[in-house]
Amino acid sequence: MSDPVAFSKRSDEDAGEFCRRFYGVARQSGRFYRSVGPSSELLFVYGESGPRPVRTIEALIGVLPEVISVTKPKQVAGTWMDVPSRLSREDLAYLFHSEEKRLLPVIRATVHEPVVYQKASGTLHVTSQGYNEGPEIYYWQDPSSRPIEPARGLARLSECLSGVPFTSPGHKANAVAYLLGSVLLERQVESPLLSITGNLQNIGKSSLAQAIGHILTGSLPSPVDSTKGEEFGKQISTRINEGNRFVFIDNIVRRDGRSFNSPQLAKLLTEGYSKRVRVLGQSRTVSQEGVLFCLTMNDGKLDTDLSTRSLSVQLYAEKSQPMKPYVRDYAMKYRSEIYAELLGLALSVSSVQESGEHLHFRFRRWLDFVLPRVRPYFGDLAIAPVDSLNEISQEVYAYGVDRLNTEFTAQEFVQAILNSGSNGDCRFPALQERLLACGSNVGRNISGGRILSTYVDQPGSPAHGCVIVLRQIKPSMRNQGAVYSFEGVSGIQSSEGD
Repeated sequence: MSDPVAFSKRSDEDAGEFCRRFYGVARQSGRFYRSVGPSSELLFVYGESGPRPVRTIEALIGVLPEVISVTKPKQVAGTWMDVPSRLSREDLAYLFHSEEKRLLPVIRATVHEPVVYQKASGTLHVTSQGYNEGPEIYYWQDPSSRPIEPARGLARLSECLSGVPFTSPGHKANAVAYLLGSVLLERQVESPLLSITGNLQNIGKSSLAQAIGHILTGSLPSPVDSTKGEEFGKQISTRINEGNRFVFIDNIVRRDGRSFNSPQLAKLLTEGYSKRVRVLGQSRTVSQEGVLFCLTMNDGKLDTDLSTRSLSVQLYAEKSQPMKPYVRDYAMKYRSEIYAELLGLALSVSSVQESGEHLHFRFRRWLDFVLPRVRPYFGDLAIAPVDSLNEISQEVYAYGVDRLNTEFTAQEFVQAILNSGSNGDCRFPALQERLLACGSNVGRNISGGRILSTYVDQPGSPAHGCVIVLRQIKPSMRNQGAVYSFEGVSGIQSSEGD
């Protein structure tokens, strides 16, 4: 750290001028910054931990001597000179509450590993240690660790994921894409929620999530418990308030068969790149940019708000067996090398260009970044127009798998859904809830027709290896609704002729 900078206290200036001069000097120290948001907290770069908030006057008193050498003019033997002095508590109160903190540079994000950002010219660059003025990112590196530099090749990354039982190469590509997209810290590029699902317990969902979290942050993420009700949202807020960039929600369980929903998580996902949470027990809020979310579950489903904002990574195995290599241990051992490969992959294409593919996918800018970099090495991503995690999608194809090659109308579809569960075992709770929200039978039939029209010619998988597609056999006429039928595409035998 550099030597303290000098600040001369004057007796002939008002509080405003005093604060402006002080923060002008503090800016030169390279140790004082401010956060974004309404609170605009004062930040100080501690030698052992990087930028941290200065939230009390006492804390400000504690850090000032490290960076500011206060003097005041005094006449000594007929000559005016600057002599050592100190700021009064009143002075410090003016500084602490002054709006002149706006003179300090802004830190939008603090990272403990290098990240990629986009310059105004459109080219991609890696952050240097310390403050990066363009993206307003502070990269603080532990003095005891070796710096990570971009590397060529993908040998460590490929080996790390080689033992994970991905359902398809596309889902492996999704995992790589999520890792790659997370090393880009750009306000216009928001990452989706990573949803890791598996058909068995102990198949490796949590291990994969922990490996991803460790690769990105250098530490194993502590899981958030989704079963704690109101505490669930508080746990997420605490993670963000503590500066955790990777929020890991482990082992979502819904024993009632319904989809998982969380208003707190959905709100954070819809806020955009910057996430703002309330500090527990206080009236102020804290903002953090580039927060990443990941959840795991067994053959679960998400409500529409979450599923449309997620990237699915699916695992499948006939029986649970050990990974070789074990993804979490490998990630911990070779984390620096894997991260270096991700940086190199990010820089392998010099800029971000529109791909024009998967136009239904919500995270367009993220996709434009990852797709041209991942595809040459890992193939296409598993991004389908029909989201397999969506509760409505799962129930539509569950309805269809029992009615292959059977023609039906929207009205018949609606009646079958509403009559399901008359014995207490409803197979289509999300569809029922959607239809019952309509106030009349006519409205329900119209809603049912709109649901079906969404899935026409879109293949779906109600079970592993089974793919079916909804066809419109006859269009809607003036006095008659459209006629539909599900067809088997692969992994299923038609019952026609039985």
